[in-house]
Amino acid sequence: MGGLINVAVNIREYTQADLEACRNLWRSLVQRHRDIYSDPSIGGADPGSEFDQHLSHPALVKLWVAAIDSELVGLCGLLVEHGESELEPIVVSPSHRTKGIGASLAQQAIAESRRLGMKFSNILQVARNVEAI
Repeated sequence: MGGLINVAVNIREYTQADLEACRNLWRSLVQRHRDIYSDPSIGGADPGSEFDQHLSHPALVKLWVAAIDSELVGLCGLLVEHGESELEPIVVSPSHRTKGIGASLAQQAIAESRRLGMKFSNILQVARNVEAI
């Protein structure tokens, strides 16, 4: 799951003050999918607004962000439904990928999933996203 974190990363719960930075992270996720599938229409005209929809997802239990100094560089959500959890999304800004930040976010979400008593945690990566897999 990437290399070792070689910078001080703070993983913490999402707050409303993180909204715009998380919209930007969501945009980077959508752009990654556009690039993988060579389809500029993915995510519509304003893909950052899809993050707002994610915030209202009925199964969303918690969101975490990864920060380096005051810059948000990652995001991970935990959905719980039908006795299972799903890590959705896991996003790391392009300039901070392969440093283990996504793995740290995933570990935080998996720990919360276990705390909630979930027996299964799903991470559904886009099949073409070889780097994330």
